[in-house]
Amino acid sequence: MSAHIYLYRHAAVDFDNTERVAFRDFRALVDAYNAAPLVAFLPTQPTPRCDYIFTSSLRRSPDTAMEVFGFMDVNDPVFREAELPDLPALPFRAKPKTLFAISRVLWFLGRRKNCESRDRFFARVDRAAKLMVRATGDHPCVALIGHGVLNHFMSRALRKHNFRSDKPLSRRYGHYTLFASV
Repeated sequence: MSAHIYLYRHAAVDFDNTERVAFRDFRALVDAYNAAPLVAFLPTQPTPRCDYIFTSSLRRSPDTAMEVFGFMDVNDPVFREAELPDLPALPFRAKPKTLFAISRVLWFLGRRKNCESRDRFFARVDRAAKLMVRATGDHPCVALIGHGVLNHFMSRALRKHNFRSDKPLSRRYGHYTLFASV
């Protein structure tokens, strides 16, 4: 019997993306996003019968697990989103989405001011994938309520452990992609 791993992206958070923010206030913006509650939502995909649920230590992940499954088993920072580096204190203002995108690009280019490096993140993703694969030995169906960038690299790591999906990774909030062992 094949094992199943569901990679969920957390539900959307109640966060104002319309107000322009100064570059120097970027860290406070990240903290506000991380503390934001979920937007009320109804799952649009059938809820799988997973008996072991992993979440990150960021609020939106366990909150989504409780909304979707009603429980979680592991809440661990190894499953948190890739961190965002601080931005230079430029005298400009931009929408949060733009600031997040600039920071993420800088992270991919190697900037790591006030955050973990790409190498440490990739090592963390490998550890997280091994934890999930190990859990499938005792639980035929496990789920991770993860995050956009994390899930992207988790899907790659799961493929290295012979888990495959017949669909592209869902990037929508509150949606999942199923990976099965081969």
